[in-house]
Amino acid sequence: MSVAELIENVLRAILAAFYRDRAEDFFRDRHALTRAIARYGVECHSRGWEFSTLSIQTELLALLNQIRKQKADIKYLPVYLEGAVDRHIRVRAEELSAHAKLGRNIVKRTVGGIQPAAVREATAVETLAALYKAQRRVKAQRKSALKPIVKEAQQSLL
Repeated sequence: MSVAELIENVLRAILAAFYRDRAEDFFRDRHALTRAIARYGVECHSRGWEFSTLSIQTELLALLNQIRKQKADIKYLPVYLEGAVDRHIRVRAEELSAHAKLGRNIVKRTVGGIQPAAVREATAVETLAALYKAQRRVKAQRKSALKPIVKEAQQSLL
């Protein structure tokens, strides 16, 4: 599964669970929801953890189910989801770290003494982290473009 498929699957689950009767709101929030999903990659990447897209999808869907079951008063889902991803990773840091180490050990045993090539494809976590940073950059550029230009008053010529 690719990262694009991961994002689409999670977005479909969000649409079904939280935006069932409000499709126009979902399409308005889609960009921010994608950024919230990508937040998982940023947090894992900052800790040096690598996961497959399937395990990331499983974690995110479990988190969404937990949010849905809590029936919390959510004012704006993208912001709430981004905070929930941060909390989820902080609370389960030991378990996720052990899972990431287990994955690294399996790769080491499987590959053995073979030296990896210098060129490699970005992992799912790296791709999500890059997506999050790119979206933050675009948001900042939009914000700076919307700032009004303040004209200074002309000084007196007399």
